[in-house]
Amino acid sequence: MKVEDRISLFKRKEGFEPQAYEVCPRFDRCSVNRCFLHPDYKKLKTLPDDKEQKCKVAKNIRKEIGTYFNLANKGLSEREFSGLQKWERLTPEQKEAIKQKARKSSLIVRLSEKGYSIAPKTKKHNSPTLSNELKTRNSAIVEPISSPKTIQRCLL
Repeated sequence: MKVEDRISLFKRKEGFEPQAYEVCPRFDRCSVNRCFLHPDYKKLKTLPDDKEQKCKVAKNIRKEIGTYFNLANKGLSEREFSGLQKWERLTPEQKEAIKQKARKSSLIVRLSEKGYSIAPKTKKHNSPTLSNELKTRNSAIVEPISSPKTIQRCLL
């Protein structure tokens, strides 16, 4: 659901303009004290006995909400925000070079170019056609793609 849709839903339900953290999809069940979507989050503290120490909302969702509400940190943690600032200072050529390097180093991309699909590990697979690099990895099963389906992705 887009931020605009969440805001209009909130206005209809509550009858007033929401704060950024109230538009968060986890707002009703969240117990994080130091919310990155709060305007004064730097003043907020995380206590050792808090139920939830860290926000579990995806970075892109927090960034979308933070950008919509024009928050100084765009809904990101200090580390994420400094990384974003660093990325924005790069020239387009530098950004493209970094993207190319990431594509070359990605195991998923390299294997998909060779016609393999990576799926979560569910059984032992000892195919003699796989490279030694893949035989040593226990986190995934690699099988040839038999049809032009979308390549399945998983966390390794």
